[in-house]
Amino acid sequence: MRRFVLLLGIACRLSGQTEDKPAAEWIRSGEPLKQAWAAHWIVEQRAEPLVPEMLRVLADPLPAAGASTAVTDAEAARLAILDALIQMNQPAPLADLVPLIGKFPTEVLILAARSHEDASGVLLQLLDRPHNYAAFIAIGNLLTPRRDAGFVLRALREFDAHDEIMVFNPGQDQNIGSGWAGDTVSKPDEERPAWPETGTYVLMVSPSTASRSNLIADGRYRVSMQRRLGRTFADHGFQEYGSEKGRTIPDRAQEFLADYLDIDAAQLPVHAAETLKLTWAGDADFRDRVGQFFAGQRLGYAALVQALIARKYLSAENAAPLRLRIRPYVNDQRRDDRTKLPDVQALTGNQ
Repeated sequence: MRRFVLLLGIACRLSGQTEDKPAAEWIRSGEPLKQAWAAHWIVEQRAEPLVPEMLRVLADPLPAAGASTAVTDAEAARLAILDALIQMNQPAPLADLVPLIGKFPTEVLILAARSHEDASGVLLQLLDRPHNYAAFIAIGNLLTPRRDAGFVLRALREFDAHDEIMVFNPGQDQNIGSGWAGDTVSKPDEERPAWPETGTYVLMVSPSTASRSNLIADGRYRVSMQRRLGRTFADHGFQEYGSEKGRTIPDRAQEFLADYLDIDAAQLPVHAAETLKLTWAGDADFRDRVGQFFAGQRLGYAALVQALIARKYLSAENAAPLRLRIRPYVNDQRRDDRTKLPDVQALTGNQ
């Protein structure tokens, strides 16, 4: 504890000076707190000769973290180095980024997007962990122009059919629209008061006509980064904060898959969001028409898979486990008859 307080005092005293900061000594110290401060000073001083020293720290194997999911001191030091490399526009070996995918996926994505190495493997690994709308688009923007076959399999796995089943009384006006949205809330992270302010990144999605400032991946929808300073050393850039109709991963997955087939998304045999409008005529009619609708979507998904196999973007072996997930939402618009509707979930055939 006494050593920790001493280091804190030294770092705070030096942080107000413009020189005599022991960046070279501290980055080589093997002590995470010192390494984090050194990375902070290397950026401050634009000390590019010390970039190889930061890369040596990244290359060192991380100590075993145990069962805890909390960021360790060694991992926090590496986040400070990732932030420094991003700010200084310096590359990092992709092999040294892979161990950090679990804790710092956003920083890994940014550096992989800038890399002169073939980053396909790292980008696909980022999709194998939880990710959000912006991250999926960024990776799709990077891999689709190369027609990377690995991305096709991920996009098909992400492809859901979000179906709205609208039910009306006979003679009722059916010319109405609808929409939905959802949000999630996360708890605040604890700060590390003795550590330097360090940037973590979030991903922003904008139309292709938007500014190219801080651009990570260009495409139909541009993905840029936004840096946020703090002492939490927690990356939330891949966390899903909410979604809304028309802005979901399946919506973008269908567009990327259409690009692979060189067609417009409207020409696909199945779509990520569809609406079925029904006039209520009893349980049996409802089950029959909804069941036929879902069956048609499953046939469309199978046709999409076969088209991608024909283009050699997908093997029959990899395609075998793929199943369309149907996510129905019943929008009961009936005014005169509020009879309970049959359970649509039982009609989806989801496994």
